[in-house]
Amino acid sequence: MRLAASTLRRAGLRTSLLARGAASSGSLGPLSNNNNNNNTNKDNNSDNNNNDHHNNNNYNEELLRNYTRLISAAGRQKQTREALRLLCEMEAKSITLNVITYNAAIGACSRSHCWESALGLLSEMGHRLLEPNVNSCSAAMTACDRGGQWERSLSILREMLSWGPAPNAVTFGAAISACARLGRSDGQWERAVGLLEIACLRRVELDVVCFSAAITACEKGGHWPGALALLFAMMQSGPAPNVISFNAAMSACAHGDGRHWWRALALLEDIRSSRLAPDAVSFSAATNACGRGFAWQQAIGLLEHMRCCGPEPDVVNYSAAIAACEAAQERRQALQLGRQLLLSGLVNSGEAEQKLEERLLGKFDSLPAAATTTSNEKSVA
Repeated sequence: MRLAASTLRRAGLRTSLLARGAASSGSLGPLSNNNNNNNTNKDNNSDNNNNDHHNNNNYNEELLRNYTRLISAAGRQKQTREALRLLCEMEAKSITLNVITYNAAIGACSRSHCWESALGLLSEMGHRLLEPNVNSCSAAMTACDRGGQWERSLSILREMLSWGPAPNAVTFGAAISACARLGRSDGQWERAVGLLEIACLRRVELDVVCFSAAITACEKGGHWPGALALLFAMMQSGPAPNVISFNAAMSACAHGDGRHWWRALALLEDIRSSRLAPDAVSFSAATNACGRGFAWQQAIGLLEHMRCCGPEPDVVNYSAAIAACEAAQERRQALQLGRQLLLSGLVNSGEAEQKLEERLLGKFDSLPAAATTTSNEKSVA
């Protein structure tokens, strides 16, 4: 209460002093009124300017959002030129570009495999003092991956690991996919698995796309143990494998000396037990593995299963079964499958039919008579 009283007394003293000053100076009252009027006018003008500035900001922000939506829409339709044209139009209208707008444009480039434009936009962001985020870098890496520039894709990842931004599952997926596309080159599958390990050490929550890409890299590199190890790790710890994961692992079983064809058939059963539906690619992968192992009867059985239960076999499935019979020198079975393919209507052109017949007949005309006789006896038995 004392503090309140003293405060009031001091306030009253000040008020009385101001009142006395106003009384002793005849000009204080009118001058104060004029100043108040001027201050009011200034405040009104300031408020008007603030309102105009606020309205302009709202207009520019809305314009920026609309252009960004248009760029994203053009990207989804793979109209990269239109997306870049819109970006140039924004610059011509002096609209300040932000990271989101650049990300939309880089994403449009990635969908059309325009890696040079994507890298150009990424560099332009730095010149404009805009810091690329993980989405910017991931989109640029995807563009490089799809454009066959795997070294550039991995270079971006190295920069991110050293300086940031921290890569995520999409970033690692793009890098691993780049390795998978060149899986036949020396060491690519090892690099893909190494990237997978780095992501796990950084506790990045990897998705099925990353693991499937690594399995594909192992398959193309002819390293079936690595492919199966990754698939089994997914089945035990997640993420749950999809049909693409299984298909890549089955294709890996076709490499080598053909002894692992039975593993491909086992994986085909695992697809069903995982409540997934095998597709035509699944059966082609299993049939190819059987062909490499001279298991022509199993290859024909897979084709018959498709005709009976689906999915409907295509030219690739027939060709895989025919190749399996050719590898085992089963002439009669190969010719029979060739006729079934011709009658199925899957081969429409007369030229294609003729080439198929020449391939089947020519393949076995060059065989030694003893080998042909032996194969016929096997098929009859």
